[in-house]
Amino acid sequence: MKPTDENKLLYYCLGIFIIATYISIALGEPNAPIAIGVILTIAYFIMRSWLYEQRVEHLKEFAKKNNYEYIPTPHKNLLGKFNNFKCLNSLASVSEPLLNLLVPGSDSDNPHMVTARKIISNPNGGPDRVYYTQLFLFNFEKEIPKFFIRKKSWFEDLLPGTPKRIIESYKLTDYFLSYPKNKNFPSKTYFCFVKDDVFESFISERFIELLNMGISKRKKQINIESDGKNLLFYVHHRRHSQDDMTYYINLFKVLKDSLLQ
Repeated sequence: MKPTDENKLLYYCLGIFIIATYISIALGEPNAPIAIGVILTIAYFIMRSWLYEQRVEHLKEFAKKNNYEYIPTPHKNLLGKFNNFKCLNSLASVSEPLLNLLVPGSDSDNPHMVTARKIISNPNGGPDRVYYTQLFLFNFEKEIPKFFIRKKSWFEDLLPGTPKRIIESYKLTDYFLSYPKNKNFPSKTYFCFVKDDVFESFISERFIELLNMGISKRKKQINIESDGKNLLFYVHHRRHSQDDMTYYINLFKVLKDSLLQ
């Protein structure tokens, strides 16, 4: 189960406020909504703090079980591996550092994991919307092409100029949209931005087969980026439970290994 975040908690509180306000007015208590609003506001901040503490405990437990070191607020020196990924221009607010770093043991082929936080201010003065994305980074022992495979929303093909907007949003300087020729790449479901034509010979049939398999089984669409030395996998605006983290680690390992075939 995906961890509950501030946005879902906020929606719960708003729903309770609307229902309670309607009932109180119907019962002839026109001043009750003020008290209800105050109580729900206090409850929201208490619950938000509790959710954060619960998430930390779950990550500590995962780290202990899976030979990881957990660092809740990592120093920027520990985050150098993530600095060159373009997706962070969209996934993380400029003022929000990456958090909840998980570092695998030295003898492990598991990925480094970290969480990006995106805050969207509420223009009406209410609570901000906060989106978390858990990132999985694998090291490559050789240089690989730079590319960015991004999932498509159902409506994006209907809008003109979508690739250009994505390039600008993610700051994909010198990248261009290109799909592998003579391969069954799922272009209706994924965008594929590349730095040069070397990607054409790098991507394997097995990798494309796995992407298509995930689509046919209605699995959550993933995103993949290479910075030339590392591979980054993530599900847009998603953090994961301990079971799901294990599932995605295994999935991403298979995808990574398929590129070496």
